[in-house]
Amino acid sequence: MPVDSGSPRGEKPASTGRSLLVEQTVSQSEAAEMYSTTPSTIRRWISEGRIRGYRFGSRAIRVRVDDLEGLFVPIGPGAFE
Repeated sequence: MPVDSGSPRGEKPASTGRSLLVEQTVSQSEAAEMYSTTPSTIRRWISEGRIRGYRFGSRAIRVRVDDLEGLFVPIGPGAFE
């Protein structure tokens, strides 16, 4: 017997008041702190096309956490020999 979840099918979860893009992005300073680098490195990676920056308003630039995590490349045994 199906369990009633209390909401009709297809109904979106309650909004937190923030857009999905804002929830998935961080400021350049936050990104730098999260990944132990500097905001200027984050800006350089945006300029080089390694990650995409999103302008928020006239000055603020945010980056997607998924793009930052995509920079991690696994290395195997013998990588430093």
